[in-house]
Amino acid sequence: MKSLRNKVVLSAVVLAFALIATIGSTYAWFTVSDQASVTGVELNVQSSKSLLMRVYDGETGLLADDATEKLLDASTYSSNVSFSDITGTSTYSALDTYHITPVTAAYDSNADDTYDALNAKDLNLLNIDTKVLSAASGNATDGNYIDIKFWLLSQTSTETVALDTLDITASNVLGTKDAVTNAVNVAVWESGHSTVAAGAITGFVDTESTSTAFIFSLNPDYAFAFESGMRGYNTGTPVLNSLSTAGDLVALHSLYASTSSLANVSADTLMGATSVVTLTAGQPTLVTVRIYVEGWDAQTTNAILAAAFQVSFKFTLRA
Repeated sequence: MKSLRNKVVLSAVVLAFALIATIGSTYAWFTVSDQASVTGVELNVQSSKSLLMRVYDGETGLLADDATEKLLDASTYSSNVSFSDITGTSTYSALDTYHITPVTAAYDSNADDTYDALNAKDLNLLNIDTKVLSAASGNATDGNYIDIKFWLLSQTSTETVALDTLDITASNVLGTKDAVTNAVNVAVWESGHSTVAAGAITGFVDTESTSTAFIFSLNPDYAFAFESGMRGYNTGTPVLNSLSTAGDLVALHSLYASTSSLANVSADTLMGATSVVTLTAGQPTLVTVRIYVEGWDAQTTNAILAAAFQVSFKFTLRA
């Protein structure tokens, strides 16, 4: 199985989104209340023989439910997952009706208007008039981002997994609509794992609130700024006029992209890439993939709202 270590776990995940604006303003995204709909998702997933996957469909991962969930039954997993496999579940059957709008992972941990940290698990909207952040929602016709979860299973050995070859492309580029490729972020984290002893599930550990959400982007920046004459611009103390670019706000995580020119976000070796999840042999692990448009990105203006874009990436064995 060691010869499989450099093979792809998830391959060619492609998500196509269309952001449709109903107004022709040149203001920033904060002035837009209209939602944009996801018009199509195309997904092709492959895994190496030593790792298996299945689409999450509400499983608890508990012993009491194992008779029906069968998370340890390799025949319920596969090395390929298609879009129809995802929408064929009760959890994601309405995927093509979900909406996506600009949100932000940045937050002010010290209440001093510096926005000094990132948390992709707690995305927020910004009310431009009150300067108050409010919680964003996902996977809904009135939602703001999209989450897709997968169960991953390594059958024979402990494995660490990295994000490989992130690619974001605009498929209907008109003018500045290709800027959407720099505004889209992808976050990955472990949501939990079943515990296993003597070949049987013994319980489930919920790691949703304790695991790290690793954020990836082709061009990470939080450089959006309000300009004079723009709604939301403040003339005195520049509260929310701009976002701090210090520390964690620009130091996102490295993906494996040995042939890529992704400055500051790529690693030329797998061991140099960020490990997004560790899979223990024989232990089903639930992983969340979140796709969103970062509203504090300098490219997130109304110019991108009519853009259709595709996101593709791979999960690759790191160790």
